[in-house]
Amino acid sequence: MDKPNEIVTPPKVKTMTFSDILFLCFMVFVVFAVAFVGRLAYLEGMKTEGSKQNGEAMAAWFTQASADRFNDNFNPTECAGGLLPALPAISPMASTSTSEVSATAQTQVSDASAADSATAAATVSVAPAASADLPKNASASTTAAQETKGSDASAQNVARTWGDCLRYLTSQKGAWSKMSNPFNGEPLTFIDKCDPTNHEIPGFIVLESVNPTPPGSAVASYANALASTDAIDKKMLLRVTICDKGSYPIPIADIEF
Repeated sequence: MDKPNEIVTPPKVKTMTFSDILFLCFMVFVVFAVAFVGRLAYLEGMKTEGSKQNGEAMAAWFTQASADRFNDNFNPTECAGGLLPALPAISPMASTSTSEVSATAQTQVSDASAADSATAAATVSVAPAASADLPKNASASTTAAQETKGSDASAQNVARTWGDCLRYLTSQKGAWSKMSNPFNGEPLTFIDKCDPTNHEIPGFIVLESVNPTPPGSAVASYANALASTDAIDKKMLLRVTICDKGSYPIPIADIEF
């Protein structure tokens, strides 16, 4: 076998080229970008989860209050069921006013009999005028008493409203006082509906009253936003919804209140 006269040595290869360094830098950037985007997605997901927890806490409070809010000792009273307690009736003052005017007239007549005849005549001429004013004063007092009594009777039939209940729940003493919007850190905000075109409402709460439709309807029920003037004197079916990062609705629960 012939032996080669020259030994061929392979050419030296550089360890890293500029292209290799550029590629490695790009990969490092991609890794950091993926980690950054992943952390943002995690934080946004936690904010949405915090909003869900707010809705679940509200649903739990509604469920717990539903069982006891028609009792006499329910607290807070702003969220109790039934009508407002009766107001104490104001006694009419007509009899008092009549007796006072009559006593005044009798005193004038007795004084007139003790004086001289001229003074008595003058006093007697005044006494009929006082007695003439008596029915007028008594009638006015009776009318005022009747109007006051009528206003008290109408106040006894007033139902509690959701606005009063919500103001207490979100006050410092309320059960929802420590809740806040995870997206902006501000107190809870209640709106009529979630709107994907509005990017300023993530984390907002939607409370709706679910009402049944007449039998035979194509839709079993319909929902209306719970307004501050809505009465809460009767059992209600409520729907709790929260708005996510994209302002899309996320239903939480349908509960009885």
